[in-house]
Amino acid sequence: MPSDMKKISIFCATAAMLAMASCSEEKFEGSGEGSLVLSTGVSTDMTVVSRAVEDDIKAGTMVWISRAEGGLVRRYNSLAELPTEAIPMLSGSYIAEAWAGDSVSASWDKRWFKGREDFSVQAGQTAHVNIVCKIANVATEVYYKDGLDNYLKDITMTVGHSRASLAYAQDDVFFNGNDGRRAYFMLPSTDTDLTYTIQATQLNGEPFEHEGVIENAQPGYLYKLNVTYTTQSSNVGGAIVTVKIDETEIPVNSQVVELVTPPRITGYDFDIAKPLTSPKGELGNRTVFVSSPVDIVSVVLDSDVLKAIPMMDGGTDVEIADISAEAEAALAAFGINSRFVPSTIGDQAVEKSLFRINLTEEFTNTLADGEYTINVTATDSKNQTAKATLVIKVSDNPVANVEITPADFTSRTAVLNGTVTKSGVESVGFRYRAAGDAEWQYVEGIVGSRAFAVGSNFYAEITGLTPGTTYEYVTVSDDFETEVQRFSTDSEEQVPNASFEEWGMEGKSQILAADYNSIFWDSGNHGATTIGSQYNLTVPDEEYKHSGTYSAKLSSKKVIIKFAAGNLFAGQYLETLGTNGVLGWGRPFTSRPKAMKVWVRYTPVAITDVGGAPAGVSVSKGDMDTGIIYTALVDDTKTTYGSKAWPSVVNTKTQEFFDKNGANVIAYGEHVFSEATSGDGMVEITIPLDYAIKDKVPSNIILVASASRYGDYFTGGSGSTMWVDDIEFIYE
Repeated sequence: MPSDMKKISIFCATAAMLAMASCSEEKFEGSGEGSLVLSTGVSTDMTVVSRAVEDDIKAGTMVWISRAEGGLVRRYNSLAELPTEAIPMLSGSYIAEAWAGDSVSASWDKRWFKGREDFSVQAGQTAHVNIVCKIANVATEVYYKDGLDNYLKDITMTVGHSRASLAYAQDDVFFNGNDGRRAYFMLPSTDTDLTYTIQATQLNGEPFEHEGVIENAQPGYLYKLNVTYTTQSSNVGGAIVTVKIDETEIPVNSQVVELVTPPRITGYDFDIAKPLTSPKGELGNRTVFVSSPVDIVSVVLDSDVLKAIPMMDGGTDVEIADISAEAEAALAAFGINSRFVPSTIGDQAVEKSLFRINLTEEFTNTLADGEYTINVTATDSKNQTAKATLVIKVSDNPVANVEITPADFTSRTAVLNGTVTKSGVESVGFRYRAAGDAEWQYVEGIVGSRAFAVGSNFYAEITGLTPGTTYEYVTVSDDFETEVQRFSTDSEEQVPNASFEEWGMEGKSQILAADYNSIFWDSGNHGATTIGSQYNLTVPDEEYKHSGTYSAKLSSKKVIIKFAAGNLFAGQYLETLGTNGVLGWGRPFTSRPKAMKVWVRYTPVAITDVGGAPAGVSVSKGDMDTGIIYTALVDDTKTTYGSKAWPSVVNTKTQEFFDKNGANVIAYGEHVFSEATSGDGMVEITIPLDYAIKDKVPSNIILVASASRYGDYFTGGSGSTMWVDDIEFIYE
């Protein structure tokens, strides 16, 4: 690979004997006639690769292997699937293709990489193939000639294609010594042209617009849009504005950054994330493996049980990957031994990528009744660390509790779980009560298998519970019962001002509260009314309503030179940046409803303005506008803007929007209005919530209604209107 390229090598974090099985389109008999060892890397244009970018590349890594004459042979759809061991292959000619990163139609920071290598496999030999992925985006930068602001004000350059676009604000442009930003585009196969539009205001107050096309834009190339002017005409206050396009191949840097997944800690034939429960003397030998694609340099055991070893002098932690002979002998005498397991990847020996820890029966079977915790911390040669905790529960009790999690209960139901921990058990169940009640209620446990075998689980479902109440329960077998456990059912929250009866004014802006200091809802009115109070987009309405005096009327319209969607959201409007807004989304909410009901009237018009759209979405003037209402329950992850943190910060200038598929999203539901609602009044809409995470209680709620679905991208129909009233959450 040329030295001027930046290479990011990607390895799979599994050792040979623990590697995950890959997806395969072809079945191989025996070991095949030859073998293949794969590695892949990425050449990028970044001087410094952040951890976030590394994570994006790893998350989007795919490798496919096909026969040269056609036909998929092997398919690895994630980095975790890519094996480190040699892959058995029949002799012949092949093509290896790799993709990495995030394929987004338009983005300021998401990049997509592609690579391809032709190779052959010969009988009895190992082929080593390194696929170098190169940037596949079309990139753009915008440059304004010094002095341009003497002729144009409030300049915005929008660049894009049929599926998405990005708007360059002042800070995104190379101008007056400012370091601008580079934009990245993935063009659809049917659209190889990039379009650009300059919108501005002339010194006399008249709008200015200039459009152009970069025809047949090529992946891997940077297009610099140089906006310049000449003072040879009275046009635009005495200047002619032109755009010159410079085309160059995207340069890459020489810095080498390896992407290596952290070590992996697993139990052999058991799940290390779950407690091992056994009567005294019956746990037997247990083995833990630490695996890594690079050398393991440290493995530390930390447990109170180690205090019993004389050489520990009362300490609880010991390094076992680089251990002295004396300490190794002392641990072995205690019943714990460990060692590196040499292996090979193809024809190359690997000495320190697999480490085995044995907890022998001489150790486990002498543990007295009680609970024991053993922490394992592994560090690799890239200074990446992984941690795991093994919990051992030794008890002569016939049954044990299984920890209850939010996935096991709602506001009115609960599923209690237990485990059989001793032979000879014939009956199992639970007793439960509301905390403080004198009487217990009993429910029989349902066993997963017919026999009450040691280690088998059982459960019972309880209904008719009271929301927002703490309950106590014990697991029982005959006359034995465990210690009391507790859980609290969910509350059944509703949001304030859900009927939109409270309204007031904050300066020129209509607000959805009598006092702005106590708002739950806000809207884009604060940005629109910088021009004047006549541009309030969200207002109270008495004509269409379901109950009470008012509904919220959301009207989309053109505000001078820029489209604005009528909207409302749970949160607060934070700041106006030029013609863009910054919004803090989310309010505290700790319930888990099944669905949301809302009364709506919607009357769309054809799209009049197209400023952009999300990746993969194509919208054009004349298409019918669509509206949307959506809600999300999210965890306590927050983003700080100014002096306050929010579950989500939306910034239309930097194209930062809420991601419904984000890791912080516990549940999500939406309703898209693709046409006008029926009848002359309002209709009831039910929006089910889909729970992506079932074992976590939310901390906040995101709730948004917009008369124009793509209003965040300044796209929609001037005149589309939505009325919203009586939001209600439904619980089981």
